[in-house]
Amino acid sequence: MLWCVNAPKTEAAHAGSAAATGSSRACMLCGADAFDVLCVAGDRLGLVPDRFEVRRCRGCGLAATWPDASEVELARYYPDEYWGESSEPAHEWIVRTQREKTNVLATHRPEGGRILDVGCGAGFFLRALDAETWDRYGVEISARSASVAERHLGDGRVFAGRLVDVSYDAASFDVVTFLASLDHV
Repeated sequence: MLWCVNAPKTEAAHAGSAAATGSSRACMLCGADAFDVLCVAGDRLGLVPDRFEVRRCRGCGLAATWPDASEVELARYYPDEYWGESSEPAHEWIVRTQREKTNVLATHRPEGGRILDVGCGAGFFLRALDAETWDRYGVEISARSASVAERHLGDGRVFAGRLVDVSYDAASFDVVTFLASLDHV
């Protein structure tokens, strides 16, 4: 999840062309090449010094993280140590740190159901959900993190790999979240 602050109001950021904002790519949705910078932020965990922008296409309004990265480039931001298993966090800490997300579900889907979290990491979000209310599943590209999540959620609950490589029946889930992955695709 990328937490942003307002972007600096610089001439380059609002000059009206992708070249002026440092991008040579066209919008993946409509092909336009003019973007507005919505915000600039660093990695919220401070694992890398890089800065990222969220840019909105002036043609269609699609907002996306820039620069985009290939799966190989993304691996740099998610090393094996990313979830730091040196000490397992207490369940109370997990629930507290995931409250913003779980509150959204409580508001919009209080009855629970079957949920899939794409990019589930070590499963903190899923682990924060009440197992009596939610039938919890995850997909995670890091085999190590997927293993941690599955250890807590149960065998067969977490697919280690890409979403395009897993097969679920149509309408298998009541809720599908991309809390820490949509910004990468």
